[in-house]
Amino acid sequence: MRILGILRDIVSADSAARAQGADAATDLIQEYSDAETLILTFVVGCSYEVETDLAAQEAQLHSLAEFAERGVLPKFVLRRVLGVGKAGLVGSSREHFDYLAEVADTE
Repeated sequence: MRILGILRDIVSADSAARAQGADAATDLIQEYSDAETLILTFVVGCSYEVETDLAAQEAQLHSLAEFAERGVLPKFVLRRVLGVGKAGLVGSSREHFDYLAEVADTE
């Protein structure tokens, strides 16, 4: 099952695997069931809350922005991520965070 492998990577102790898992989460975004989307976005969002690696943070925010762009990012996940704030974010991570904040403002 591909989703289990993605989830395993998202919560890995290895930061490169976490980044890869977050990136892979959107590879089949159009094929996920509602339940799979909920699980993936929740785990990516929770992982972002505690992430310390900048590359993994960027991948997590990018993944969540992709889900948001498709209109399938649950509001409670969005609120959790935005609650972390953007202090310390740079470059595209900040851009992804700002996009998520815009999405929240329009909902």
